[in-house]
Amino acid sequence: MADLRNATVLEGNRRTIRYTQAGPSTPREGRADGNAYPFLGFDGMLFAEHEPLILPRDEVVELTVVNDVCLDGTPAYESHPIHLHTNHFQVVGVSSPLGGDYSPDFRLGDWRDTVAVPAPGSVTLRFVARDFGGDTLLHCHTLVHEDVGMQMLVRIV
Repeated sequence: MADLRNATVLEGNRRTIRYTQAGPSTPREGRADGNAYPFLGFDGMLFAEHEPLILPRDEVVELTVVNDVCLDGTPAYESHPIHLHTNHFQVVGVSSPLGGDYSPDFRLGDWRDTVAVPAPGSVTLRFVARDFGGDTLLHCHTLVHEDVGMQMLVRIV
């Protein structure tokens, strides 16, 4: 796969997605199954509330996944692994209090389908969707987080 670190990214192909999680003083919320869960989503919404994230086919896409603050304003305290179905991505940036050596999980330039996003911090990913058009999934790869809403539909057009 071609190295995308120096690739041109059209402005409309740059997107930022924020992990949204409950904080220490955020009340737990009840769900349809009768259980109470901490809020876990993207951009302040649960999976069912999101419109699909529309991304182009055959163009370089850059996603910055941010994990910086909780709903109550406290700093994010839990790293979340981001996973994209169907397309591998190249890690092109990381922001962390620990610097670029934040994780043994990856190095800048690595191609992955899952990487840990530091808390607090962010990871920037690039990819080109070439062989698939349609709906796929972006989600936290901690299963219980995904199950309670930390996922979104990605539509490649």
